[in-house]
Amino acid sequence: MFGFLRKKSGLEKAKENLKNDFGLSISRAPDEESILKAFSNMVSLAGGKLSDDAQTALLYRVYCMNFLAVSKIMRDGGEKIDIDNLIWIPEVLNRSIDYSERAKDHILLESISSNLNQNIERFLASFNINRG
Repeated sequence: MFGFLRKKSGLEKAKENLKNDFGLSISRAPDEESILKAFSNMVSLAGGKLSDDAQTALLYRVYCMNFLAVSKIMRDGGEKIDIDNLIWIPEVLNRSIDYSERAKDHILLESISSNLNQNIERFLASFNINRG
């Protein structure tokens, strides 16, 4: 009866933001399950409590990493990867920075996602994608 009053989880809000900001959905990602698992594990590293803005920033990063990792696996397997299919990633990552900077727990988010951030930069470089 009062289900409409239920507060949305940070993950639900992050998914909504991804849809509203970019028209993207994790259900259409190469591996939704791994995105959700990585997201959950990283939120756990923060003691299970990250602000909604921090969770949005984190989801955007995990989402992008999923596409980069799958593309690298495909490329390493001999498939040709069209970089035009990945050029949207820097824009999503830049928006994740906006959410991170707004987050009251910005420092915590950056500390738990530092390895992820480094891996993203490495993968972007491997595809010769520059963030500007």
